[in-house]
Amino acid sequence: MVHSSDASYTPFIEISTNWLHIVWVEEPIVPPDWLSNIRHIRCDLSTGLWYSPQWVTTTPVYSKLPQTIKGEHIVWTEYEIPDGNMEIYHSLWNYETGSWGVPENISNTLNSSNAPQVAEDGYKYRIKFVLYHEGESRWKLKIRIDNGWTRNIWVEPYQLTVVEGMIPEAFIKDGEIVITDEVIQGELAVLSSIIIYQESERQGGPQEQEVVDIGNKVEPLVIKPNPVKDNAEVYYQINSPGIMNLSLYDISGRRVMSFISGYYEQGYYKVNWNGTDDTGRRLSEGVYFIRLDNQTDAFTQKVIILR
Repeated sequence: MVHSSDASYTPFIEISTNWLHIVWVEEPIVPPDWLSNIRHIRCDLSTGLWYSPQWVTTTPVYSKLPQTIKGEHIVWTEYEIPDGNMEIYHSLWNYETGSWGVPENISNTLNSSNAPQVAEDGYKYRIKFVLYHEGESRWKLKIRIDNGWTRNIWVEPYQLTVVEGMIPEAFIKDGEIVITDEVIQGELAVLSSIIIYQESERQGGPQEQEVVDIGNKVEPLVIKPNPVKDNAEVYYQINSPGIMNLSLYDISGRRVMSFISGYYEQGYYKVNWNGTDDTGRRLSEGVYFIRLDNQTDAFTQKVIILR
């Protein structure tokens, strides 16, 4: 799973819906740099495939004893030299960048704080926002819930942007949540859907696909014909091997069809689609979005169904 020239130790394992998370300490074994940092890796339990490890810390101190909650929060001890003081630090997963945020000192005391413990009490719910715009450049918005949950979101033109995150149960129990959005750059995008739900198993699975030769085409995602009346062919390009997902979403951001999900080698591929959803139901007329995403990139194309 991890092949490095450093010493890897004290792993902490945590399982959430569809995912397995492991955090551990990496420490160089060659002096004089003995300082240690925290790494994280996740496994998609629906496919059994591992994502690439990511650094949580890269600080010039000793980082020890990490623990995680659902791969969104990690806490650990930082042991500073030469004063020997220990503090508790926390990092939050950034869905916008696909990386861990800047570590924050959450103890900040004159005493030594060590061996943090974490629990997921109060985080049973998730919220999903779906945004879209047809401007000329990407726009940046800030979404805020009850003055306690914020996300900065980049919305690319003509691409369906879906943002998800955990929210405290207290946000739900009081019977009201206040959601505000603020323009940081550009204009207000269309907030077409806000969905609050408890985590559940994702649906769909790998669909029949084939490797194809599409000549000199460089577009990562092509639908022919578009608009779609009955049948269509979806061509997509994979630039490097990895875990890929190709899905169809309606205008509310609800996934209605999963074309592929799993590990694929580099190449050009094609799937045949007959205009139905995951259950085989014929989709109604309207605007939909086909999205291809991997560990680092995502591409979205608007598709119109005409009957």
